[in-house]
This record gives sequence, structure tokens and C-alpha cells, in this order.
Amino acid sequence: MHRPATATPDPADAVTSAVTGALTAAASAGLGAAFRGVAALRAAKPLHPYGVLLRATVRRTAGGRWGAPWLDEAGEDRGAVRVSRSAGLPHPLPDVLGLALRVPGPDGPADLLLASCLAAGVPGRFVFAPRLDVAARCSSVMTYRTATGREVVLGVAPPAGGRRVPMDLATLPERLAADPLLLDLVVATPAGPWQPYGTLEVAGAAADEPDPALAYEPVRHPLPGLRMAGPLARVRSDAYTQARRGRGADEADLDREVPVRP
Repeated sequence: MHRPATATPDPADAVTSAVTGALTAAASAGLGAAFRGVAALRAAKPLHPYGVLLRATVRRTAGGRWGAPWLDEAGEDRGAVRVSRSAGLPHPLPDVLGLALRVPGPDGPADLLLASCLAAGVPGRFVFAPRLDVAARCSSVMTYRTATGREVVLGVAPPAGGRRVPMDLATLPERLAADPLLLDLVVATPAGPWQPYGTLEVAGAAADEPDPALAYEPVRHPLPGLRMAGPLARVRSDAYTQARRGRGADEADLDREVPVRP
């Protein structure tokens, strides 16, 4: 009886896998220790220590062919977005803008973390850059993978002719309550052109306190049909875990629903 030939494992693949695993573990341990230490010293998040939680409305258009419901299916999601300064520098100094979006997902909260980037193209979309304005181009920097295997980068971009909104956290809730900010939601392959798939409206304060205790985790709280790609996803997740431990955060903050005002 003829048996079909089976592929012989390539020893080089095993070595590559082992080396990648070891490097990932080392990076997770090193970055996690650093994040935990800084969080303990600050008694706050090691990055983006202070922010304001604002009302967010996501409106997604249909027609995409990316292989993820978040990108392909029309819908409206109401949640909140935390606007923050990466280094915690005071206004009017420039700082890396952070946007942490949380919306209800099919299995709990879904998180999207974005930061202001150097430029729309490559490599600028993968490089953090300080800004003075909340109406700035932002990128996920790290890539996602869809159910069909496509690798994508997510972001937001100010619409053409849009207004400037100074990154002054103290006045931002009142400013946007009177006149909400509209940003385009965009997606691209790592080296491809950005394509719009909806809008993000950012309005006034989402809760009674300016910056409620919420912990964001895009690896554990993925958007529908999207997963963080590559070994760096583990490094990032482990670093966030250590940062929460360093500042003594309640793990319940990780799964807390957005306390959005009616």
C-alpha cells in the first residue's frame, strides 16, 4: 500500500522558532520590568499618565474587503476615547498624542490604541511624533491581522480643511462639548495607501470624573475580526500587565465598561 510522503520538518525552522521565542520572552521580561518600575515611581501609567475621557461615536461604512467585521460592516458604536499626552508634558509643550478608544464588543469591551505619528507614508506611520493639536494623524503603529490573514495598520486622520484643536487637556472637554471633533477612521496594509472606513466623533466629558480608572489592552480586548499580529503583541501585553501591577491598579479596571454619561 502506497503511503503519501510526509514533509520532513526543517531543523532551521525549529531553530528560528526557538530563537524568536527566547527573544520575545527576554523582551517581555525587560520591558515589563521597566514599565512596572516607572509605574511604581509615578504611581500612574508609565506612558500617557494623565488624560481626559471623552464621549466617542464611531460610524463605520460598509463595503470593505479586509476580512474583519470592524472594517467591512456598517455600524454605529458609542463609547469613550481617552485623550492623553504620552510623556505627561504640560500644555503648550508638544507631546505625543494618545487616543485610547473603548467601545462595547461582542465579548466585552473592545479597545483601539492610537498615537500621533510622523507622517502618512512609510516609515512615518510607524514612528511616534509629538504634536500640539488633537486633530492629528494617528496610527496603531503595530499591525493587526484579519480573519483572512491580511495584515493591516489602523489610524485616524483629520479631514481636509478641518479645524485645529489645541492639546490642552484642561479645556478640551468643554471645548469639544460645544463643538465635537470629527476624525476619519482609516486603514492600510503596512506599505499601502490609507483608505477610509468611517468616522470618529469626539465630544465632551464621558464621565463625572475627568480620567476614570480604566485599563486598556488591545491584545485582550480586540476589535471584531482583528488580532494584534506578531511576537510584539505578547511583549506589549506583558508590559501593560506589569505596568498595572506597578501602579497597584485593580485588575477589574481592565474589563470595566465605559461609564459614559447619557
